[in-house]
Amino acid sequence: MLIIAILAGFRYEFPGGDWNSVIFIIQGILFFFTGQSMLKADKYYIEWDEEEIRYFLPKSKFSETIKLKEIISIEIGSHEIKMQFPDNDKRINLRNISYNERKRIKEKFEEIKKRN
Repeated sequence: MLIIAILAGFRYEFPGGDWNSVIFIIQGILFFFTGQSMLKADKYYIEWDEEEIRYFLPKSKFSETIKLKEIISIEIGSHEIKMQFPDNDKRINLRNISYNERKRIKEKFEEIKKRN
């Protein structure tokens, strides 16, 4: 629309001119950069072995490591896992994680809960 408006002679009057095409281009650029930043922010991982859990969640700046022997208790909710330690509590928010992965993570925490 913008190219046609420029070739035919851009009408500068407002409202009623060719400003819609300019607004659509600006809106498209904003949507592109918003989507790009959301893709970067949604990266996460949770991995575990026999001694510790390592995780990196969206909107956090650092990966965290939890030693399994330090966990006192675990509460598993529908979208959150709360772990109690001797000196503090930690929560892992699972809202942005797909259902199948959330289910697998909860099963692993159930195993850890039974071991402790």
